[in-house]
Amino acid sequence: MLMLRAGEVVASGPIESTLTQEALSATFGLPLTLQRADGRYSARRRLRSHRHQQA
Repeated sequence: MLMLRAGEVVASGPIESTLTQEALSATFGLPLTLQRADGRYSARRRLRSHRHQQA
């Protein structure tokens, strides 16, 4: 797997070790969560906690 942002490599390697929420977040420039179920991955935007929204 190869993950790029603006033409630069963010992460590369086997999918099991490369596809992480940290690498996805860096690739897309958004805070993301990553879940895996039954061999499938899903990513969603990580919501800020209520405490951070008021700051």
